Amino acid sequence: MAKRKKTKKLLGGPRTFGRLQAAIDKVVQKEVRAAMKEAGGNVTLAAELLGVSRRSIWARMKSFEMDPNDFRK
Repeated sequence: MAKRKKTKKLLGGPRTFGRLQAAIDKVVQKEVRAAMKEAGGNVTLAAELLGVSRRSIWARMKSFEMDPNDFRK
């Protein structure tokens, strides 16, 4: 039986994953904020703009401590 070659890890370990997750969260927060601003605080419209459910928008807003009233005119 032939031995397998060792392959390099794609993410490089737990510290790299933490930095990657932080970068992803930053981009997601920016996109949610932009969609909410464009939608004038309307969560349903923001969800449609992003192609996700209202529930997803609410969950992200809660995790980023955002309030839809802050985007309403």
